[in-house]
Amino acid sequence: MNALVLGKFKPLHLGHVHVIQTALRNYDHVTVVVCGTRSDKKLYKNRIGWIENMFSYEEGRDKIKVVYFDSTHLCQSDIPSEQNTKPWVDAMQQFGPFDAIVHSAEYGTLMAEMMNIVSYAVDPERKIWKISGTQIRNDPYYYWHFIAPTAKPDLVRTVCIYGPESTGKTMMTNLLARYYFGSEFIEEQARTLLNGYPLPSDFPKIGIVQAGAMLRAKHSTANGLVLSDTDLLTTLIYQQAYYPYEDWRGLLVELEEHTKPDYYLLLLNNVPWVRDPLRDFGSAEQRQDMFDNFRKQLVSRGYPFDVVDSDNFDIRLDQAIYFVNNFLKKEFL
Repeated sequence: MNALVLGKFKPLHLGHVHVIQTALRNYDHVTVVVCGTRSDKKLYKNRIGWIENMFSYEEGRDKIKVVYFDSTHLCQSDIPSEQNTKPWVDAMQQFGPFDAIVHSAEYGTLMAEMMNIVSYAVDPERKIWKISGTQIRNDPYYYWHFIAPTAKPDLVRTVCIYGPESTGKTMMTNLLARYYFGSEFIEEQARTLLNGYPLPSDFPKIGIVQAGAMLRAKHSTANGLVLSDTDLLTTLIYQQAYYPYEDWRGLLVELEEHTKPDYYLLLLNNVPWVRDPLRDFGSAEQRQDMFDNFRKQLVSRGYPFDVVDSDNFDIRLDQAIYFVNNFLKKEFL
């Protein structure tokens, strides 16, 4: 017997997983139809992959087929409703025939009646998994623990605390990590590798270690947010500042491309410069030149960023939290 499971899976969450598992336990073959409109079609491969990977270890993995359906032409609707059930019933025929639809929403009952097949409702009142895709999209980091594990790595967001030396990046990253409890904190790797003035050969080492830390963090975060104290673009800027004629730029550019953060907080250089063995650009002119270059690199690449510009550290933190909250709300799915 063949069953249909229909949904946006935007994102795949544990309630969806429960529905699909129920279908696999009760039917010989299960077709999971991932629905979406053209406005979000770029995500469909991710959603198919989340489902396929989630059930790759299941005993019934050979019973499941995952396909995508572009529902743009159905009145711009990405899921059935009481008003437009018939077009959805007609559209699903291309994936059938089906003996049942396994679902947790009212549209499943409506479609089953029209298709003259079994309606198998799974936890329609959401007593087992009290979650919906809408809740997650509206507040993903509060509901992060409901997201399926195969979807999480694609949904982690990395915020880079960025700017020239002695602008309070490490302090800011620590404070943000406390505020966003459970977030992953990536330290500036150069400080663990250098003891003083850098050599040309230090920069590829710094780049490789920094890239490794950033890639690992995306798979270990507890709440979907990674906070990085600098990044590969920072390494590239300093390599060019110290040794503009050295031939490490290609490697660093490639590492940057594979690890670029989703968003940047650029810290203005309007707080006192503090000397330490790893800082060499402390004059007013040098500080301004470095800040201008840091900003220029973001603009030239089209990377999203905001400038934290208060000279008061408490207000700087408030600004940073405001900017990060706005980014997290608008960037999810």
